[in-house]
Amino acid sequence: MTSIFRKKLDHLPKKSYAKIELMQEDLFALNNEFKVTFFEGNTMFEKTYLFRKNTINERALQTIPLMKVKGVLVK
Repeated sequence: MTSIFRKKLDHLPKKSYAKIELMQEDLFALNNEFKVTFFEGNTMFEKTYLFRKNTINERALQTIPLMKVKGVLVK
C-alpha cells in the first residue's frame, strides 16, 4: 500500500485542470484510487476514481479533450 497524499486547490474554474503529482511508473502495477472532494454551493461531494492495476499503459492512451494531450481516462 502506498501513502496518502493530499493536495488543496483553492479554486479550479469550470472546464479546467491542474497537475497534482507525477506518479512513478512502478505504481501502475497497483490499483490506484483517487478521491476528489469538492463543494458545490454549500454542499460537499466526494467522487472516487479507481484505476485498476495495469490499466495505465500505452495501449490505453487516448486524447483527453479538454487538455489536448494523451492520457488514460476512467469513469
